[in-house]
Amino acid sequence: MSVGASRLTTDHHECVADYAEHYYTFVNDPDAFLVAELISRFMTGRKVLDLGCGPVHHIHMLFLRNAQETVGLDVDQENLDFVSSCKENGQILKNQLSALKYLYFYILKQPLPSNPEKAIRDCYDRIKTLRQGSLVDRVKGYKNAFDSVMEIGSFGGLQSVDEFKQAVSNAHSYLRRGGTFLMVNWLQPRYRKNPYLFNGRVVSLIQASDYPAILKKVRFKLISLDETSRVSKPTRDLGYKSIVYAVAKK
Repeated sequence: MSVGASRLTTDHHECVADYAEHYYTFVNDPDAFLVAELISRFMTGRKVLDLGCGPVHHIHMLFLRNAQETVGLDVDQENLDFVSSCKENGQILKNQLSALKYLYFYILKQPLPSNPEKAIRDCYDRIKTLRQGSLVDRVKGYKNAFDSVMEIGSFGGLQSVDEFKQAVSNAHSYLRRGGTFLMVNWLQPRYRKNPYLFNGRVVSLIQASDYPAILKKVRFKLISLDETSRVSKPTRDLGYKSIVYAVAKK
């Protein structure tokens, strides 16, 4: 799996579709609720980049209120192929329906559309590009190209502080002036050497208190920084103790 799919334990033999179905359940899932609310509140640009999107870009996109174009970047082509297949076939996942209900009932506080499946398929039109690429290798042609950039769990899968800093620097370069960067990462109290746990050493090397200096170094203006210990039981069972999330402006 990609580093963008960093919250759950899995291996490359597990079906990507099964992983995508269980990443966000929106049933007693505070992790999913938080991600949904942050995306909806801060990712308000018309062109949005999802860094390390994993096989769940088509769930993230549901919470983008103003987006006309989204781009998913991931190191694993299998993840991108899955999202592309869902788009091309108009496939609706169970957790997409749950996500849509959460969006309308709890965020927008509006009645659910009369045809939820159509509402989800209409959102697929936002996905313009699914590109294979590394978080630490700067993508040519993306400089100053996006209104909003987000990474949901993906930077936690990087293997060093230097890689983390480079990924933050890349995100800054991709944004237009005044653009917004959203970071959400799951933290462990210590690094466990599990080959199937796709959150690397960076989760213990970089904590919430390190974010301001790293963001300032590449000339981001930190808007908000918070950490919550309210995580789902499956997340806690994997050893993650909290979620840190930051919002910054270019």
